[in-house]
Amino acid sequence: MAGPGASPAHPPAPPLTVDSPHDAILDHFRTRIVPPLSGAGHKGSHGRLAVLGGSASYAGAPALAGLAAARFGADLVTVLTPASGGAAAAIQAFSPELMVTAVPTAAAVSEFLPRVHGLLVGPGLGRGEEALDLAAAVLTDVFHGGPAARGGHRGHIPVVLDADGLYLLASRPAVWEAARGYRGRLIATPNAAEATRLVAAAAKLGFPASSPGGGDGGSGGGGGARHVPDLAALLGHRGVLVAKGATDILSWRPSVGTDGVPVGGGGGDWKVDVGGCPRRAGGQGDVLAGCLATAAVWEGLASPPPSHSADGDGSAGGGAPVAQLSTPPAAAYASCVVARTAAAAAFAKHRRAMGATDVLAEVGGAFDKLFPC
Repeated sequence: MAGPGASPAHPPAPPLTVDSPHDAILDHFRTRIVPPLSGAGHKGSHGRLAVLGGSASYAGAPALAGLAAARFGADLVTVLTPASGGAAAAIQAFSPELMVTAVPTAAAVSEFLPRVHGLLVGPGLGRGEEALDLAAAVLTDVFHGGPAARGGHRGHIPVVLDADGLYLLASRPAVWEAARGYRGRLIATPNAAEATRLVAAAAKLGFPASSPGGGDGGSGGGGGARHVPDLAALLGHRGVLVAKGATDILSWRPSVGTDGVPVGGGGGDWKVDVGGCPRRAGGQGDVLAGCLATAAVWEGLASPPPSHSADGDGSAGGGAPVAQLSTPPAAAYASCVVARTAAAAAFAKHRRAMGATDVLAEVGGAFDKLFPC
């Protein structure tokens, strides 16, 4: 019997493909991934999320991301902020809905992660070496499939990398190498400049320069659009690249091994051009990151627990979950639609004065408009 956080049984539907229309993708998200509201649920059954970020100069970013995750529908959001940044009190002051913990070491973060269903890394993290070292150690542990990756006791937790989390990926070769082998859902959210930086870093590291079966990533997603297929292929078995722009481009590819041979299922590109606005206010990306993280958590909770291998190495039975292969990212697509719908509503009200908090205030209404209870 399905648990309180699981979606109810539905008749068979055609599987999503790269050619699935907009309405079919949203319907899949609504019927297969969004957890039903039910009195049988409990606090946490709709997702427990950790946000690793924040610093003295950027306390608002993790708060915006965490609150967006809550407005999207996550039950519990905890911001884990490096103690070296001294930002815990400032982040907590944004809202009593957020739980905030100053973490002194990577070990403290890894000890906490088994309590949650997903991890968002980067908002407001900053580029101080101490904070980056902490985040790098955490991600390396998670990507290698350590206990910290098994959040909620369901297998490898989804990880979203945003802002300084993407800088970390580009600047720490060991982190990216570990990410390429990750068995869980990994979502990266670059804008055009960040995509260009990531491609340059990948070339410097000697990673494969092109993805199997990839196109040009489409058009309309900004100057980094042409890099989308290449980057998506370097994000592991279930990686998704969300290239932000006037049109958001979502790309997923078979993972590419060190020998250049594709691993896993097929891939493709989806474009999201509904909603949105011409305003580019600081913090809008943090709102999207929070939405993506909650949706990724729900995607994991709605999926069957991974099978296990006999030898415990995660490849063929035993104690370690076997990787799920690349699947169309309906949850990420729906997140972009919600965030863009919220931005359009906020811009209609505030026009040039619109800020990220205005977009945040529209997230709940946008979700309910698209996916009514």
